[in-house]
Formats: sequence, C-alpha cells, structure tokens
Amino acid sequence: MRLPGERQFVEVMGAMPLPAHVGDPEGGGGMRLFVSYAGGGLRQVDLTAAEVAKLEVLVPDAGADPAEVLAGMWAAWMRHTCGSRYPSVLAASPLRPYAHQSEAVYGNMLRQPMLRFLLADEPGTGKTIMGGLWLREAQRLGHVRRAVVVCPAHLVSKWQLDFERFLGGGLRRITAATAREGALSGQHDLWVVSMELAAVNPAVYEAIHPDNAGWDAVVIDEAHRLTPTAERYWRVGQMLCRNTLRAVLMTATPHRGNEWLFRSLMHLVDPDVFPAVGDVNDEQPTSRLKPGVMHFVRRMKEELVGFDGEQLFKARRADNVKVPLSAAERAYYDEALSLVDRWFPAAARSLARMVYGKRAASSLHALAETLRRRSDRIGSQNPADAALEADADDEDDEAASEVRVVNEHSTDARAERRDIADLLRRLEDDLGRSARPLASTPGDATSAGLDPAPPGSAGVASVLAGPPSPGLAASKWPRMIDECLTPNGITAGSGEQVVVFTEYADTAQWLRRRFESAGFSARTYSGRDPHSVRDQTRSEFAVGKFEVLVSTDAGNEGIDLQSAHVLVNWDIPWSLVRLEQRMGRIHRIGQGRDVRLYNIVATDTREGEAMARLLDNLVAAANELDGKIFDSLRLITEQALDEAHVTDLAKLLGRCFDDGDAGSSALEAVSRITAERLRQIHERQRSAEQHLDSGVELGAAYEVLHDDRLERINPHIVERFASVAADADAIAFERSAAADRGFWQIAGRTMELPASLLPPSGDTARLVATSASAKQRAASAGLEAAAEAVVLGPGEDAFTELAEAVGEHVAAALLRGGVLYDPNEAHDCEMHVYEGEIAEGRAAPRRRCYAVKTTSTGARPVPWAALANLTAQPPAAMADRGGARAERVAEATAASEISARTSIRDDAEDAAELRGGGGGPASAGLAAELLPPEVEASAADPPARERDRELSHRQRRLDEWLGGAAHQLRDLPNQLTDEIDDRDERLALRSRLEAITAERIAALHEASRVCARGDMRRLGWARVVGCGSVAAPDASDSESVAVRYVVNRLSNEGFAVTDVQTEGQGYDLHARRGSEQRLVEVKGIAGSAASTGITLTGGEWVRAALQGDAYWLYVVDDCDNGGRLFGEYRDPATLFASDAVEITNVRIRGAVLDAVRTTGPGFEANSASEVTKRAAAGGQPGAGESPERTQEPGAGFAADADAGVTA
Repeated sequence: MRLPGERQFVEVMGAMPLPAHVGDPEGGGGMRLFVSYAGGGLRQVDLTAAEVAKLEVLVPDAGADPAEVLAGMWAAWMRHTCGSRYPSVLAASPLRPYAHQSEAVYGNMLRQPMLRFLLADEPGTGKTIMGGLWLREAQRLGHVRRAVVVCPAHLVSKWQLDFERFLGGGLRRITAATAREGALSGQHDLWVVSMELAAVNPAVYEAIHPDNAGWDAVVIDEAHRLTPTAERYWRVGQMLCRNTLRAVLMTATPHRGNEWLFRSLMHLVDPDVFPAVGDVNDEQPTSRLKPGVMHFVRRMKEELVGFDGEQLFKARRADNVKVPLSAAERAYYDEALSLVDRWFPAAARSLARMVYGKRAASSLHALAETLRRRSDRIGSQNPADAALEADADDEDDEAASEVRVVNEHSTDARAERRDIADLLRRLEDDLGRSARPLASTPGDATSAGLDPAPPGSAGVASVLAGPPSPGLAASKWPRMIDECLTPNGITAGSGEQVVVFTEYADTAQWLRRRFESAGFSARTYSGRDPHSVRDQTRSEFAVGKFEVLVSTDAGNEGIDLQSAHVLVNWDIPWSLVRLEQRMGRIHRIGQGRDVRLYNIVATDTREGEAMARLLDNLVAAANELDGKIFDSLRLITEQALDEAHVTDLAKLLGRCFDDGDAGSSALEAVSRITAERLRQIHERQRSAEQHLDSGVELGAAYEVLHDDRLERINPHIVERFASVAADADAIAFERSAAADRGFWQIAGRTMELPASLLPPSGDTARLVATSASAKQRAASAGLEAAAEAVVLGPGEDAFTELAEAVGEHVAAALLRGGVLYDPNEAHDCEMHVYEGEIAEGRAAPRRRCYAVKTTSTGARPVPWAALANLTAQPPAAMADRGGARAERVAEATAASEISARTSIRDDAEDAAELRGGGGGPASAGLAAELLPPEVEASAADPPARERDRELSHRQRRLDEWLGGAAHQLRDLPNQLTDEIDDRDERLALRSRLEAITAERIAALHEASRVCARGDMRRLGWARVVGCGSVAAPDASDSESVAVRYVVNRLSNEGFAVTDVQTEGQGYDLHARRGSEQRLVEVKGIAGSAASTGITLTGGEWVRAALQGDAYWLYVVDDCDNGGRLFGEYRDPATLFASDAVEITNVRIRGAVLDAVRTTGPGFEANSASEVTKRAAAGGQPGAGESPERTQEPGAGFAADADAGVTA
C-alpha cells in the first residue's frame, strides 16, 4: 500500500488496531502498521483514522499501466541475468576466450570459492587475459571486491591496456605518490603495482600490505621472479600471499630445471598446504611434485587448439643478417667515440661510448640527434636526476642512458660544442641537402613537431629528417629489403605487412621516412606517442591499413601484431627480456601463417662480433627446435651464460666499450655458449617440466561455450530493455549522433537515474555505449566524446544499477498487474514473475528471477525471451478484423484504463481487506478481475522447482570438483614427504600435512555448499490477451513432418539432437556435435515456401539475435508429400536484418528465402542486403523485398555482427 503523502508503495508485514489515546486522541480507528521498504528495513507507522481512510491499497487487479508492467518484467529479466553464474562479463566485451582460456577460467578457477592457483601456460597463450577475466568474474559473483595485480614494471601498461580493451578498464596504477597520499584507502577497488616498486619502496610495501589495503585477491604476473634468492621480491610475495584469501600466480617458467624453485613457488601459492623450502641450491629431490588442477595448470603451445580443432600456433623460423658498416659509417662511428675520449669525464666515458656507438650502428640519424641533444644539454642537469625523470617507471633503460650521457659535464663545453657542430656539418655534406626545412627557433620547432637545431648545425636535421638522397647510404637498408622483405612478398603497395623493431625513436622516425620514400605505407609506434595515438596505430595495423609498423621497445609491451608474419630486428637489444618480447609479438594466437624472424647485426662495431656469435648459436638451436627456444629465450640463455661465468649479458657487452681489449674477452665468453649447449639446456628444461603438462580438457570448454550462448544477453537486448523502460516514461533513451551504432543518450524522466549514469554537470543526458567494442571502435575512429561514454552492458555495474532502478520504480505497477497482448498466441494466459536468492558458501547471495505462464492446463516456467512476444498496446490489425478476438481485445483495452483503488475503513476489517479484497470504485471487465488465489498458488510452484533445479545442477558441479580437489589434497602429504629418509621426520611432517589438508577439505565443503535463501517472492503479473489465430490442422501436421525431417537430417550428419518444442525456448531443436552447437528453429510449409514465406515470432527473432551464428533456421516445404529441405539459414537475425526494428512478428517473404537459402554444407548464402542490391540493379524479381513486419511499435533493433558479440 501507499501511505498518505508518500510516493512509493510499501509492503505491510503486520497491522494492529490502536486504542483511542494512541496516535488518535480525538477518537478510535487508528492503526499501527509494520511496513517493509524495497531497499530493506522494517519500520513502525502509526496512523489516525483519517489517515487510514487515505491509504491506497495495491491489489492484483491488472489495472496498472501496461507499459510499466512490461518494463517491470524486462527489468526482472535483466536482474536475473546480472545474478547469473554464466560469463556475462563477456557479453559487453569484444573478448572471446579460446578453448584453453575458457577451460582455465570457467572450468578450474571460478569453481573454487577460495582460489589458490598457479597459471603456468607457455608464453603467448593469454595468461594476462585469463587472470583479468577471472578477477572480473569473481568480482561479479561477489567473491572479490578489492584486488591488486603485481607485475614487472614493463608489464604494468600491458595490464592496464588489456583491462581497458577487454574488461571494462578501471585498473589504476600504484605509484610512490599514491602510497604517500593514502589513495589506496579510497573507494577504488582494482589496482596494479610494479614488482620493483613494491620491493624497494617501503611506503608502497606498507600501503599494499593486506592488513592495510584489505585485499580479497592478489594476482602476481611473472611470479617466477619471486624466489628465495631474490630476497626483496620474495618478501613481497610472502607478505601478499600469506595474508590474502585468494591468490593467482602466473608464469611461463614455473620449474626452470630446479625442483626446489618450483616448490618454493607452490609454497607462495598455498603456504598452508605446501611446506616452505630451505636452500633452493640443495641437491635436487628424487621425486617430482605435480600439483592437481585445484592448484595448478600448464598447457604447452603445440597442444593448444581452437574450438574448431585447428592448431593455434604456427611454425616459426629465424635468420641472422650480418652487415658490416660501410667505410663512411665506420668513420663517423669512430669519430663519435673519439668525442667521448676528448671531452667526457673519465668515469662517464664507458657509458657515453656505449650510447654513441649503439646509436651510430643503428642509424646516423640517431647519432646526430643524440649529438644535437648533447650540445644543447651539456652539464645542464645532474645526470642521475635527469635519467630518473626520463624513466621514472624503469621501463626504458636506453632512454635513461642517453639522458644521463647528454646531461653529463664536459671537460671543455665550448670546445666540445665546436667539435659536435663540425661533425654534424660534415655529415650533412656527405648525405646531401634535403628540401625539408629545419625549424629556426625552438618555438617553431615545437609547433611543427620538430626538434630545434643545435648551435652551428642549421641544416643537419633537415638532411637527416628528409627523404634519403644520393650520397652516404645506410648499409643495412638494401640488405633488409633484399633478404628480409622481398623474399616474403613484402614490396611497396603489395599490402603485405612487416614489423620492424628498433631501440631508438629517432631511428624509428628515420626508418618510417625511408619506407615512405620507397613507396611503402608506414607508421611508427613508440613510447613517445600518447596512448590514444598508439591505440589507433595498433588498430589500423591490425586491419591492414598500412604495410610497415616501425616500433620501439618502449611502449610495445603487450601489443599483438599477428596481422604480420614477418618481423625484423633492425638493431639488437642487449636485454634478453626485450629480445624475447620482440620475438613473441607476431607469434601469437590468431597468427594465420608461418612466422619469419630476422636479426640484422652490425658486425664491425665494438660488440658486433660477440653479438653475432651469440645470435648465430641461438638461431641455430631455435630452428632445430622449431622455434620453441624463443618462448624461454631469457631463461635458457641465462643458464648458458651462467655456465660460461657471465652474470649479465648487458654488462658483458658494455665492457666492450671500456678501455683495453674487452671486445675479445666478450667474444671468447659467448663462444662457449654453443648451439648444441643451448639445445641441451632447452631439452633439459622441457624434460623437467614435461610432467607438469596438464593438457586441455575441451569438454569443459565446450560446456562453458554452450551454456554461455544459452544464457547470454547482448547489447541489442540491453538497448531493447532501455527502450521498453523509455516507453514506460521511466527514462529517456535516444540514439546518439556520436557514432553509427551502439551509442545512446540516456536521461531520467519519472525515475531518477543511478549515480553512475547521471549526466555530467551542465548536460541533460549521459552518453552510453551498449558494448565495449562500440566504444573502442569510436575511440579508434577519433571520436573524442566516446571516451566519456559509460559502457551500459551486461556485467557492468552501471547496467546492474539501471536494471535495479527501473525494477524498483515500476515495482508497484508490476505487483498490481496489467493487461498485455501477444499477437502470436490464440489463447489468453497469465504471466507471473518471481524472485528468489541463491547463496554459495560465504559469497553474497545472488538474485534469481523466473517467469511463469499459467493457462487453464496449468503453470509452467517460460524463458525470458518470451517477453519479446508481448506488447503494451493491442495489435492495430486486430481492430480491423472483427469477430470475437477483436471484441476481446477491445474489452481488455477499455478495462485496463479503469483504476481500482480501495481504502481501509476501520479496524474491524480483517487481514484479507488489507490485501485489497474489497471497497473502492467499481471495476469492470478484465482489469477488474482480481487474480484468483488458486491461480496465484499454482504459479508459485514452477519458480521454486526451477530454483531447486538450478541449485541441484550447481551443487552437482561443485561436488564433482570437490571430489577431485579432496583426492588431490589427500595425496599431497605423501608426495611431499616420500623423499625424506628419516622415518620420524617423515611421519611427523606427513601427520601435520594430513591435518592441514583435512582442515582445508572441510573448509572447501563449507564454501561449496549451495542453498536457497528465503522463500520465493512474487514480483507481479500480467493478464495476457492472445491476439493470434488458432493454427489450422494442416499447419500443425506440416510442423511435425518438418521437425521429423530435420531431426533425421541432423542425426545423419552426426549431431545429437534434443527436441525442446514444448519448452518455449524460441527454437525447436538443440543439436550438438563436439564443439558445434545448433539451436534450430523449424518451419514447415504444406506447399511451396517460395510462395508463402514464413513467420518468426518475436521470441524466436530475439533468440536468433541473442544466439547469433549458433541459431539456425530450417525451412521444410512440400510437407504434404513427406517434406523436402527448402533452405537452411545460419544466423537469420543477421541474414534477414536489413532494416529490422523492434517487432513482435517477422514475416520473411518467399522470394527472399529463395534468394538467400543454403541447401547444405559448403553452399554460401547471400546476405539480404546483397539480394536487395541485385533487385535494385534489375536482378531476380521480388528478390529485393525486405522482411515484412506485422507490427513496429518501438525503437530500432538490428543484429550487429561486429559489435563484439555473435548476434
């Protein structure tokens, strides 16, 4: 009821009369009510007799506004989806996990309420995606609220980028300033911090301590760095893992040939179960630990396949291209080093030689730019401070080294500047002048995007920046073109793509201009570019808009460049981490061709011979092993270097620039690292980890894929729900001009929007995107407004809050009920909506809503897609047809406009009257007929049974997992103690571990208990008027003939077929064959389908849009003679979308069916748009006819194949 002076209805939990002196001193008749509010809570309300008379009692008389009732039902559907266990995070994301990713996240990780896990797949398999996806899903399910990701500094931006691209963003970086300012104590929940910062900064260490930050989960990437020998990292790992309930560690190298290192890592994963390790350098144990899938999973690249069974990773081969410097290049190289010897302080010479030498070997343009910066910056800043500013996050050591060198003091700054200017002038003369002018002042340079000229070198930058001219040639350039590009079909204008890596942004710019002058389309990608520019460059390269991507190491972490199959290292980084990352940029999931890798080595530099020798051996070993060595390049090479008594490759090569004969000693050291030895180390490493291979269980991945497709709602359903809410005048929802599709303006009308959707200050509406991919496309297209759009998709908080707000706003109308219409049904019925909760362990209960249909034959649950058949207004065509059905519709329309109210008149009336059993104005027709108690009672049983079925299904799955987990835990005490020789020590440790595992199993049992929370609650109902016609007998016979025909056809093709016609799913048959799933709608025609066409109901059309290419339409005609297949249509919602709008029926004419039909495998259907074009061009008569819509009451609704979903 609604209390006097209040807007919202409340539920009366109890009532009692009040004596005359309580609350009503002038007389009796007052009442004390105990009322409950939608937001929760119970309060006491005392009313006088006069106030009692003004009460509005809500009765189920079907007299509410039909539009509000329909909005309430849609809101219940959306709230049900938000409480689903299925992966709704993916519904608004462009991400589509591969089979191994789906198995890990949904088959292993999310099944564990208290996850302690090591994800150890090989490189390039998408561990970042898996870790982030688990984190987001765990948040959605209520297991996790606050979490921190810990990773190496160079991967922080990768994590943030992946979250932004695929998982809704919101991953904030923890810096020293963050810790100082106490920002972690705020409301934000998801953070990422670099491992290095956490290890060395005491303030950050304390800020991220779980006791202070309250983490529910920690995710640690590159977790193999957390070893007992790396004390600071180990301390960080112990602090986080011991004090956080859930921990996910990720590494591609969990074992590294040392069983103790592996066991120390497992100790971090689960400190209670896996004992601490002593000295990791002790003699290796005789037994090898293999944790079960409760704690651990590792899959190898060669065994990974997609849902279609195809191998995910292609072959790869590497080659070295050794190029000596030309005489002129060598002269400038030597002269640059001589500048160092003349003018740098002795302590700075080694680093300065290295910087000048490496840049000269990369390109003379890079050398010139460094010299120019040196001339400008000599002694202007403390070198250490300048380096820290340039590389505050420790991600670009080359940039930091250069900044340190150019700011170093000079023994004679004026003389050094004179020598630099002289060298640059001669270099200009050798190269020849360019037509491109150099900015004459620093201000001009800044505005033009150029650097200012150094004193005395007015034309040098113009020469080096412009197109190459006759004169001094770059010795590497023709070798790259002739030996790396041309043999792979990469020529100017060919459209074939290549990725070229260099260490220096200066060289990258020069290379881009060289490529462009040679006729190639080229772009650069470097840390100097803003993130928006990098995102656009990456996106355009992925779709083939240009041929050459020239990238630096800084800023490329995490980017996937597999649209190219050739990669060239223009210069070679001294960091094995960088080299390994480069090698993996194009050998990724999604690469469709074999990969070619090329290393261009300048051999006659100080470190050139040593680098060439090392690369020769690496490449020889890698090619012999089909490129597998590149996946663990750093680990294997570091082990080989350690055997050669080389602790650090970069330091070894750096010594080549010291005084003396350091180059020969470096060559001697790397010569000991033979190809055979590298192969042996690799084989030893593989052998040591072979027993850890978990394999891929595709069955679990298929199950998730199928369940996801059946439960999913997509952006189109979100848009339709918002449109229904707008029809009820709760909100305003209009398509935005910000982009072609997926963008809308939302504002409150009679309902206040949740805080997350309130318009910015000064605006009247909030821009929203109904899918993350739509926002991504718009941002890539340069639409700045798109960046501010709120993603309103399934799994997003804003969408959940909107569904809650709409549901609460129309709750009273839904409970009262209204009259709705179904153009597809010939008989009337009632539609009821119920709500209940499911609790799992300690997690917050999940709300589940259920739709129930009652007819004269009983009550049964119906799928939510059935709402698509219902309208708030009667079909316009019915009024023109006359007869009993039209009269029934007219009666319902008139009755729905009558408002029935009742009042509580005195305290003598019983509880039934409080429910609204009498009084008030007279009501008439359908809307005045109260919901009969027996109908209400019968409708309550199916949702309770549905919830019980869901509980049973979930509990069965958890019990299956728990059985395996318990077996693994019980086996661990023996595994971990078998190698202990001392019997007493062995038994004591075994006993302690058995007690720990028994306690863990009991805790898992408790956490895995699923139960119903409270009773089912009826949210409301609607009386549904059937406006359709009774099917003719021959139509029913045709449908039966057609279904039998299709079942036989699919069975012969190897499908297992389930008939679901009576379940109201929006399709007739559910067919499975391995990973393939078909949801089949069958249409049977007695005569010719080409003449009659077919009709899809609104529910069938919505289900088709939801399921995308998993939904198949089979049309069987000539059913009077046993039937024949007229056509099979995959994804009809896209195929026949054309100009489709929100509809209750879709009529597809025979000519269109005939034009786009398929008759079996291998027959490629035309799209409806192609048919229309042919007709417009004078093609087949009638082929241009669009699908006929029998009703068009609402907003646009069309399938969107590239919205990041399949419908």
